[in-house]
Amino acid sequence: MQRRVQVFDESYGALTPGAARVERSPLEFAEAEITAIDLIRFRIERELERSEDAMQAMVSGRTSTTEQVLNSPPTIARGFAAPAARLANPTGIDKALAEAVEAFEQGRFLFLVNDRQIRTTTEPIRLQEVNAAVFLRLLPLKGG
Repeated sequence: MQRRVQVFDESYGALTPGAARVERSPLEFAEAEITAIDLIRFRIERELERSEDAMQAMVSGRTSTTEQVLNSPPTIARGFAAPAARLANPTGIDKALAEAVEAFEQGRFLFLVNDRQIRTTTEPIRLQEVNAAVFLRLLPLKGG
């Protein structure tokens, strides 16, 4: 049985109201239990695929408005979209994974699966048939 994980990016204090919650492509797993690092790695791989697809669409001249918005510099600057250039080489995934794990360990984002906070990268995550994973980016306060 495939287990589906719907991925959401959230941030508070975003400049535009629509930027506060963004739904990403779902991930599918055959395993009943994974770890946080497994989910992060699959997320990075999916972002790479999405970036490559967007690049192919741009080359062929069929880029939709949605793809243009999602791959624009403000989206990338929010830290959720993985630029194709950063992930283009074979070690890019490993480097991006190391950066994501470091950000998680430093508390720059929270990670929730099925409304349960994941605290370590090795913490086991028991998957149901349908799951929700939220990457909650923490933004510093404006005053300090």
